[in-house]
Amino acid sequence: MSHLVVARDAHTGREETFDFHNNTVTLRDENGRLVKLDLGPADVHVDVPLATYAVGYMRDQKNFIADIVAPVVPVDKASDKYFVWDKDDTFKQAQTTATVAGGNVQESTPAHSVTSYSTIQHAWSTFLPTEVEANADSPLQLKMRYTRLPVDKLTLARELRVHTMVTTAASYGADFKVTLAAGEKWNGGASSDPIANIHDRMLKSLKPITGMAMSEKTYFAFQRNAQVQKYIASKINVKPINMNPTEFAALLELPPITIGREKWYNPTTSAYDYIWSNDVVLFTMPKTMPPMGDAISWNTFRWKGGTTAPGVTVDGGMAVRSFFQQERGTAGGTKVIVYHQDAEQFVADNVSGLIINAYQ
Repeated sequence: MSHLVVARDAHTGREETFDFHNNTVTLRDENGRLVKLDLGPADVHVDVPLATYAVGYMRDQKNFIADIVAPVVPVDKASDKYFVWDKDDTFKQAQTTATVAGGNVQESTPAHSVTSYSTIQHAWSTFLPTEVEANADSPLQLKMRYTRLPVDKLTLARELRVHTMVTTAASYGADFKVTLAAGEKWNGGASSDPIANIHDRMLKSLKPITGMAMSEKTYFAFQRNAQVQKYIASKINVKPINMNPTEFAALLELPPITIGREKWYNPTTSAYDYIWSNDVVLFTMPKTMPPMGDAISWNTFRWKGGTTAPGVTVDGGMAVRSFFQQERGTAGGTKVIVYHQDAEQFVADNVSGLIINAYQ
């Protein structure tokens, strides 16, 4: 005897099959499609977010290089002036021979000019409603996320401003910049010679270059470049393995290399790319900040005003205010404001260098 019994509903056309051997019931609708009645894993569980797991794209602050390329100089006033000593006092030869006994000694007065800066306020905020915070799952860590988001926004904006300032070709005189032709690109040009490009910019600078900055993709192209590899082989007779940028630059007797590793969404190209794009900048920084008569390529004036007020936390020049707002929503919420007031200042092109389109 068969252990299957089939029953069909004459009105609906549905068909049920009873399997007495396996103790299951199979249901098919009027179109013959199977309707499962036995329980499976999905039938006994409702998916919810994991209690200890959340992923995202929070920024790693150590990957930003604006504070290295354009270091912060704290200032007491939102706008002011600073002195620039005349380069001719240092570089022009003077006639120092005293020809007559008892005669007057040649005399000069140090020359200088005055340049202005004016800081601009940059800020971003978030608002966390009390009921949202109270009802949130723990892996979201809402308080931390609501504080971190404005910091990320401001850090990205600053990185882009500094990059724009130091890669604007119009800021450089003809002697302190070069645009590489198609055959000179570091990532495959037939006549490519990155070290020569860097040496040329170093030779033009009136003071020793102390650092370089480039994107990660440009640095990788620099590492792989055939001329660079030949130069290294001639010095140590082996290929460099697992060298960090500082060691790599030192081996080539070049200034230390700072790598911009962060990316952003470029609305112009509708694509994600490195913030530090395809150019290479060379710069001179003094041994101490602020500079006292030393040469500097550029820096950031950051106003200290307001950052010591009650309820304000300061970290790396970024000021954070966090306070409860009673008037918003039914239960109020926490307002977080992050801000700083900066003036990114291009000081001197004659101790700087720009290599345009090193990567293509």
